[in-house]
Amino acid sequence: MLLLRFSITYRISFVLKEHDLTLSHNPSEHEGSGVIGTDHADTIHGGNGVVDIRGWAGDDLLFGSVRGGLISGGRGNDTIYTFGFGAPLPQQFQTHAYGDWGNDTFYLGMARYNYDTYANRFGHHVFGGHGADRFIFSGVAQGDQKITGRIDDFDPTQDSIWIGNVRVNLNDLPDNVRIVQHLGQQWILIDNRILYALEGARHASPTIQSDGRNSESSEENHFIYWPEEWADGVPASADVVYRNPVNFIPARFLPVEAQYEHRFSPRDHSFSGTARNDRIEGSPDHGQSLFGLGGHDFIFGNRGDDTIQGGEGNDYIDGYHGHDRIFGGSGNDSIDGGKGHDIIVGGLGHDVIAGGSDNDTLHGSSGDDTIFGGSENDLIFGDSGNDALYGGSGNDRLNGGVGADILDGGDGHDRLWGGVGNDRMLGKSGNDWLHGGDGHDHLYGGWGNDTVFGHHGHDLIFGGPGNDRLFGNSGNDHLYGDAGDDHLDGGYGNDILVGGVGRDTIAGGAGTDRLHGGASADRFVFFTQNDSRPGQGRDVIVDFTPGEDKIDVSRLDADLSRAGNQALIFNPNGPAEHAVWLIREGRGISVRADLDGDGVQDFAVWLAGVQRIVASDFIL
Repeated sequence: MLLLRFSITYRISFVLKEHDLTLSHNPSEHEGSGVIGTDHADTIHGGNGVVDIRGWAGDDLLFGSVRGGLISGGRGNDTIYTFGFGAPLPQQFQTHAYGDWGNDTFYLGMARYNYDTYANRFGHHVFGGHGADRFIFSGVAQGDQKITGRIDDFDPTQDSIWIGNVRVNLNDLPDNVRIVQHLGQQWILIDNRILYALEGARHASPTIQSDGRNSESSEENHFIYWPEEWADGVPASADVVYRNPVNFIPARFLPVEAQYEHRFSPRDHSFSGTARNDRIEGSPDHGQSLFGLGGHDFIFGNRGDDTIQGGEGNDYIDGYHGHDRIFGGSGNDSIDGGKGHDIIVGGLGHDVIAGGSDNDTLHGSSGDDTIFGGSENDLIFGDSGNDALYGGSGNDRLNGGVGADILDGGDGHDRLWGGVGNDRMLGKSGNDWLHGGDGHDHLYGGWGNDTVFGHHGHDLIFGGPGNDRLFGNSGNDHLYGDAGDDHLDGGYGNDILVGGVGRDTIAGGAGTDRLHGGASADRFVFFTQNDSRPGQGRDVIVDFTPGEDKIDVSRLDADLSRAGNQALIFNPNGPAEHAVWLIREGRGISVRADLDGDGVQDFAVWLAGVQRIVASDFIL
């Protein structure tokens, strides 16, 4: 009995926003400096250094690092921890946190520990997104450095600010909190050293630069230093009564901030952005055509059946509700179809695409894309590039296209095509159909009664639990049935076949093959003399058990000179015409057969470690 134990982990890297991101096959809880989660509730720990963490969907728990980057919750009610600025660094950094959809909680770490590299520090750049969000300043009592930051879309009608476990009433401030006016904006000042803007970015002209001076351009600069005139303290004359401002909300945290925001009335049916970085939000009343054009754009489709084109730049597009048609264009885009039957094409660049709920059709197009189908029955095409495709729940169809791809069917009865390239394919649960295509592929059926084809190349195929059908086709393949009553067919090439636990049917096919039945009563099937020729070309059955396993030679034609399929006879006394006989050879037995009537072997297979077999061990 041969026992196999194996595990498969898929891990890829691709470039997005000029940082390396790592996508783990099952990132329900893991660490990394750049990670994308799943549509489940993930726990992700960012490592030290610049991080990019995207929870995607689900109620996620995300932990950021001390050195900037982006932490994005995605859909769901997420909890985002951004740790303090505790390490001495050669230059200043800031951390971007984006909640996206849902009621999110942000822990804005202020801890400084014992370091004093800079007297002033950049803090957080936070965008809560849709939903009632909580912004919690933690570790306020630790350290004495001055820290500046911003909350871009604070809405006092639904959002809240906390210091530790105490909620701040902006109309009845605690002793250590003030609302101050600076450069035409309202700021919250905590302990006379933590200064956060509550109105986000200013309108396009004039622009506030990072040194506090006005810019002659209409482009908002990224961050603001602690005001020089407040170096010795913030005067009482700066105090104001808090009022609910009209925010200018910039785009998602991409390499350059948004410069324009566009919202539309129900009368608008089409709108084009600018060559700069736009934030475009459609009408909730009907479908629209929205075009980002140039720049790094942030586009919301809202509730209608929308047509959205990102254009040039690294865009973030959310179709939200409705049956949308979304085209990313050039650039490394992030696209979420939301609810509805969506058609999404990533276009040029390394894109991240999520279909959301309902039946979607998703194309990565060129580039190394990551695509999530979500719920229901999706069609997913990687097209060219080294893509990662995830079907999610539902009966999905995944096609990797050209490139070294990762395909994960998820739940449901899925159909996966690897295409051209060395692919990694996982059917997961359900009765799945997998086809590796050209290239040296790794295919795992997962749970269920799966059908798996290696096709061209030297393939590694695992059936997983269930009654599976595995076909190596051409190439030197390795086939492992695992648990269940499996059918294994090596096809052409020198293959290794392992049935595993269960009553398996094993056919090596043409070539010199090694056959392992595993536990239970197995059947070894030979169709033609090419399946196991005498000499160096013969097959080896490694674990044949007399009285339990069977050698099926009923498909062999005992007389090639006659029409039809003539049955062989068993001759225990040695070579004979149109017969099967046995020769003791080394530490096993050689099974031989004559197929042309000359009494000389035309077919042979060696049974390793077997000392005696009888006629009842054959199917003639």
